[in-house]
Amino acid sequence: MDASRMVRNSGDAGPSGGDNNATAHRISTNARHIPADVKREVWERDGGQCTYVSDSGRRCEERGLLEFDHMDPVALGGEASIERIRLRCRAHNQLEAELVFGAEFMRYKREEARLRKSAHGTA
Repeated sequence: MDASRMVRNSGDAGPSGGDNNATAHRISTNARHIPADVKREVWERDGGQCTYVSDSGRRCEERGLLEFDHMDPVALGGEASIERIRLRCRAHNQLEAELVFGAEFMRYKREEARLRKSAHGTA
């Protein structure tokens, strides 16, 4: 494996804060890729629940069909780190995208994706 394509990341730190489970994995060329260790940490931190909190302070209770949301959108340079990824249900992930990019743009992107899927017979 080419060393320039590897990243060393620490797994679970032991009680002493040491690196008890160091692993190496390939760096993805897909900017949207979220490494498995980041997903595990985010899932645990967020309690397997959507993190959206309404203006009234109520947290969304959805625990099914969750998505990993980049707080800083990938299209704007966001990266997949434990600190900048959160769990969102589909509806709240879409709401956030509409707030950032606009409802009309997101409608266009969803339609574009739908057409791409139907062209490949995966609708």
